[in-house]
Amino acid sequence: MKNILYITALFCLVTFTSCREERETEAAKLEQMAKETNKLLPQKMDEITMVDSVSVKGMEFSYYYTILGRRKDSLGFDISQVKKILREQAASGIDTIPTFRDFKHQISFKYIYNDMNGNYLFDYTVRTKQKHK
Repeated sequence: MKNILYITALFCLVTFTSCREERETEAAKLEQMAKETNKLLPQKMDEITMVDSVSVKGMEFSYYYTILGRRKDSLGFDISQVKKILREQAASGIDTIPTFRDFKHQISFKYIYNDMNGNYLFDYTVRTKQKHK
């Protein structure tokens, strides 16, 4: 009986350690991706949107955007409606990004928007589906 408990405990320890190491490896890959991406930024996405930078904390990949030529008090659009549309678009395509297909652990993507003066406007987060290999 003690052998079974010992083997079970050892199996759980090895599995937990393996999962933690795999997660740490994936987090390191995300950090490297962020480092490489930041070399290409800032970059204008369209007439009013600039991607300023990206960052990683654990398994969260954050994008920082500026709405160009607009101040928080005079945006000219409904923030809640824009946030809803952008979140839906991001969520619908997040699991189809080839770069992230091989990740086993769930990745959160956080999108943070500021106005032209750096004032916070809104943010939202979408997550990949967790895969079991």
